[in-house]
Amino acid sequence: MKNIKLNLIKVNKCLGLNFYSGSIRLGDLFERYQVPIYKAGCGDITAKDSGYQRQPKQKRIDDVKNRIMTVVRDDEVVNTEAFVDNVNLNLRSPLAEKLIKPIIDNLDGFGDIFVFDYDASEVEKFFVVDGQTRIRGAHAAYRDALERNNLELAGVLGDTRLQFTLTFCDDIFLEAYGFYLINQYAKAIPPEGAIRLLHEGKQKGDVNFINEVTISKQIDKVESMKVAQWLFDNSDVWSGNISDFNDSGTSKINIQALTRIIMPIHKIIKRAEGRDSISPEENTIAVIEAFWCGLMDAYPEMFSGEQRGNYNILKAASAEILMMVLVNIFQLNQTKSFGNMTDRKLFKGLIKSLFDVIDARNMGDTATVKGSDLFIIGKDGVIANYGNASSKKQFVERINNEFVKQMYSAL
Repeated sequence: MKNIKLNLIKVNKCLGLNFYSGSIRLGDLFERYQVPIYKAGCGDITAKDSGYQRQPKQKRIDDVKNRIMTVVRDDEVVNTEAFVDNVNLNLRSPLAEKLIKPIIDNLDGFGDIFVFDYDASEVEKFFVVDGQTRIRGAHAAYRDALERNNLELAGVLGDTRLQFTLTFCDDIFLEAYGFYLINQYAKAIPPEGAIRLLHEGKQKGDVNFINEVTISKQIDKVESMKVAQWLFDNSDVWSGNISDFNDSGTSKINIQALTRIIMPIHKIIKRAEGRDSISPEENTIAVIEAFWCGLMDAYPEMFSGEQRGNYNILKAASAEILMMVLVNIFQLNQTKSFGNMTDRKLFKGLIKSLFDVIDARNMGDTATVKGSDLFIIGKDGVIANYGNASSKKQFVERINNEFVKQMYSAL
């Protein structure tokens, strides 16, 4: 790659970093950019070939490409409306900042102009912190022009200027925190992407993310995400049955949805007395894993074997109902102790006794079902009748009343 020369204005200092603004030829950027996309399933934004951003929707890239190639002004060969705003770039080479020199000696403060002249082969690619869809769309338009042998259009696209904000930082969490701030307070990050960032940043001890979790009052959510991540990685029941951020084309429960339905039981468990020797998240993991393993032991046909695909037990609606049941069981155990809430054998007996007597008309109104048949997919089962919060609550109240009756009749 050739040398590149950029004129930069030092604009401000934020997060301990100098921020520069400037303009770059798209053709120069196309040769040397990278988007830090989160790699589903790796559980670490610092892993090789991973990152912290979502995979962009192809339609949005195509929309940018088509807009660029649809000219609306007589004085343009390409439509530059997609570049009305700047993109945010980062070079993970702090030493490269030393190559920046002021145009005029001794004028090296904010608002002054600098020149950045460097050998592109010796500096890492620009990481796109914000603006990946616009850059990818422009790049797609450029490649399309080349494939059609429209060298004039490709040349104009390559010479089109793009304004940018540039930082120099090799700390991926600081880079990711900049992405978080840009998107959280300007335009929405997908919920699963936001919580993934907060969780990983806090896990790594990054002070910016730790402070953000506290300031935004998302401690319970981030702790619940840690529980969901453990289930994703290690659970005898859930591992392999959860979709991660950026997973596509899957019917598995999303890790953000699982985090949401974990939160109620986690809040109760963390506020319960005892178990100070382990963290609140470890408490919740132990209880949830015991509950679901007990459920699997009670009704193994729902989790393995040829019949497994006939049940929706691990879908969002079923999981939410069962987590609400777990909340009730845990709370009752605090007032009337009947066993260890981390014992899967205890849960096996409790759940079997409970769901073997809970019956309901199935969705197709063809039979009254109970036990594992409640969770049969479609009209032969029951769960599809409970699609909204109100109906879920009513069903859980019925289950809870039966559980209370069973517990107190055992006295």
